[in-house]
Amino acid sequence: MSVVLILASLSLLAYLTMIVTFRYRWRHYPSFNAEGASAVAGISVVIAFRDESSNLPRICRSLENQTYPKEYFEVIFCDDHSTDGSAAVVERYCQTNGHFRLNVASPTAAGKKAVLYKGIQTAVHEIIVTTDADCEVPGEWLSTIAAFYERHRPDLVVGLVQVAPVHKGIFGQWEEVEMASLVASGAAAAIMNKAIFCSGANLSYRKSLVDSIPDPLRQATASGDDTLFMLKVKKNPLRRILLLKSREAIVTTTGVTGIFPFIRQRFRWASKSRFYSDGDLWLTAIIAGLASLFLVLSGVISLTAPAYWFFPIFLAVKTLVDYSFVKDFMAYSGKRPLLLPFLFFELLYPFYYLFTALAGPLSAIRWKGRMISYPALRKT
Repeated sequence: MSVVLILASLSLLAYLTMIVTFRYRWRHYPSFNAEGASAVAGISVVIAFRDESSNLPRICRSLENQTYPKEYFEVIFCDDHSTDGSAAVVERYCQTNGHFRLNVASPTAAGKKAVLYKGIQTAVHEIIVTTDADCEVPGEWLSTIAAFYERHRPDLVVGLVQVAPVHKGIFGQWEEVEMASLVASGAAAAIMNKAIFCSGANLSYRKSLVDSIPDPLRQATASGDDTLFMLKVKKNPLRRILLLKSREAIVTTTGVTGIFPFIRQRFRWASKSRFYSDGDLWLTAIIAGLASLFLVLSGVISLTAPAYWFFPIFLAVKTLVDYSFVKDFMAYSGKRPLLLPFLFFELLYPFYYLFTALAGPLSAIRWKGRMISYPALRKT
């Protein structure tokens, strides 16, 4: 038992060091202010979608309302064989917006990555910006991105994403906090030049960068058009990956409709983990995984009289540090996690983390009416 307590203490120390470092870097990284910028760079927004007829009007309207000059950006909608009339929705917006256009996938091309890559190849401009059909972007989004590129000359820019839960109860709060912790960790790592995570809901990069990398989107996987691509870019130390910290450039994505769609989504995200070869990412995942594992074990150990004190101390310290980091991150967009639900999440999270990390890569994945099996994901 003493050996387990020592290992648990060391895992907690490593985890606390990581989260405290993340929080410090986030708090001291300056917000980007694009006020007064006169950047007028060409931008191509590329959106891959499948069966999103109910969500497309929202993203279309928010792109119509961009303050960025319409003559300097285009929006390429890439339809991945939708069956719900999504293409017709986009076509209506294309009729009133000359800088919108629709790409329809060929019969031989299927999957988000295939249609996204085709859209990138047909893009007119050098700066590629991606988002998702179920998102909403602020009016200053493209203006801020253009100014950031002009001022800092990055190769790839990681943007911030927040979730708007469909459910307002405890599940909605869980989804919001879980997403915030994921995005916050990815943001802090990017600040430290150790990028580990990004979201295609708010990502931008140079088209020439895509052209310079073989199989840039890693077509063999069902997920990872964002993080796997970023990790390929990261392998070249001469490439600059920067975080765009700006309230005017936070993208809001719609939450899932329930717990089972949520689990399927996380399984899909976890399915790409066997393709990871990045040391920073694996170190972060291992530290978080060991902290989750030893939190569970410490709960078991606490059932024995001599070590009853260890679990509440472990949980209290971890919760305090996690809450401080997530609270700081969510406060940036004017939100605040509730402490009591957060404590419940801390109790639940180790089981959720271990379950998705272990089961996700081994599970068959269903997405938008398609079943993608584990062997299919291994093809290269």
